[in-house]
Amino acid sequence: MPGHALTSGGTLDLGTLRFELGGTAIIKPTSVAPEDLSFMIAATQCKARWTIRPGKEPLVTPLLSAGDYILQVWGKRAAAQAVPFTILGGQQTELVLPTEPGVHQRLDFVYDRDKVHTQGGQITVYRGQTRIVDAWLTTNDKETDWHYDLWLRPGTYRVKMTGKLRGEAELTIGSHEAAPVKIEMR
Repeated sequence: MPGHALTSGGTLDLGTLRFELGGTAIIKPTSVAPEDLSFMIAATQCKARWTIRPGKEPLVTPLLSAGDYILQVWGKRAAAQAVPFTILGGQQTELVLPTEPGVHQRLDFVYDRDKVHTQGGQITVYRGQTRIVDAWLTTNDKETDWHYDLWLRPGTYRVKMTGKLRGEAELTIGSHEAAPVKIEMR
């Protein structure tokens, strides 16, 4: 729309504006306390993402437009998962999350600290084509490599770190904890 000068008391016809009624979801994890979990909502129709921080009960999403979403859930001893859900306008959707125990896997992100100083990056974990974790890793300690602990179901995963430095690795999770996976950052 080209710019218009609007004088005091003037009007401007914007056409028809349509407002849609949104909704929320209430999240009810089982087996693991909410404060031991991390939650990320991803819209399926765009790249928008929202974090839910456990605090007071119940866990409720922000007001979301009607449509389809993915809830990523991961945490200490709970296997990371991505749960699809739908928001209906004017309604509250209940998400009961059966959390399963996972196999611990430590990820070590290594880089040449003498050449580059950075304080963080985004970790993305995929199981097949499904994005199950979006986390931000930060540190102010220049003397140690970064690490991140995940609990996963047995299977094959792809881990990506993006930001000032980038790295990627594939890993296979068995039934027991394995040695840390080193991911070279460049």
